[in-house]
Amino acid sequence: MKHQHLQFFLAMAEHGSIRGAARALGLTQPAVTKTVRLLERELGLPLVQRTINGVVLTEHGHALLRHAQRVDTEMRRTADAMAARREGDGGSVMAAVSASAALTLIPAALERFLVRLPRARVAMIESSLKTALDRLFDGSLDLAVLQLGPGEFPDHIQTIKLFDIEQRIVVRRDHPMRSARSLPELMACRWVVPQHPQWRGVFPTPSFWPTSMQPPATVVECSSLTIATALVRHADFVSVLPALSLTSLPSDADIVALAIEEPLPSLRMSIVYNADTPATDASDAFMKCLVAAAADWQPEA
Repeated sequence: MKHQHLQFFLAMAEHGSIRGAARALGLTQPAVTKTVRLLERELGLPLVQRTINGVVLTEHGHALLRHAQRVDTEMRRTADAMAARREGDGGSVMAAVSASAALTLIPAALERFLVRLPRARVAMIESSLKTALDRLFDGSLDLAVLQLGPGEFPDHIQTIKLFDIEQRIVVRRDHPMRSARSLPELMACRWVVPQHPQWRGVFPTPSFWPTSMQPPATVVECSSLTIATALVRHADFVSVLPALSLTSLPSDADIVALAIEEPLPSLRMSIVYNADTPATDASDAFMKCLVAAAADWQPEA
């Protein structure tokens, strides 16, 4: 199976037609058709089905697509890594970070990294855990810096713990339940909680919620700190936030932490990476800078 054949297949999947793929690749339609048929013959599986609107992937085509995307990304990563060594430009790093990571580690780690590799290219996105895991699998991310709760990951996903982060139950300052001191008192409230793969049950339930209690009446899943704080401030929602996030809120946010009796589990600020994808020199250097920055910085108690 040739990389070029996979590139033709990816172009066809992206554009949804032989004509669109041929135009994008600068080739004739018969050339693209022939290549895809060769790929189908080699694999012994039908990959595409023609329709009046173009082509659609078969079940086998969809299965191939994810693997082909990963192979194509890895080929590009390899070429970029070798070019970085040849040209001495430091290479590139693509990282997903949480808001909490951005408030703590990223500034110091990035400063260290750019001292070591001043010509390196760095790109960062704010991401949820689920999105980061998908992109680590397909190779479009080098690493992620996120806070993790309890739970296991696929074998190819590895983590490096940097430090623990305490959590706080928060409400707006004049919330009707601002005097609550236990989780049962908050059961009838509307909650906005971080998206997390380890939630249990049919209905989304915060991972810290006692198994002996009914889940909250209303739970909104949210991967954005900005959205969560907006719902707390303006819609009477209760939320759980990393303690360090509270110090970054504007003075007029009017969000307060409740003195809840039940202990809340800590989160782990961690580097997350795909062990099946070889680290580039740049991504390896960035991970080392994150570890060094974590050793110099500790969250407030």
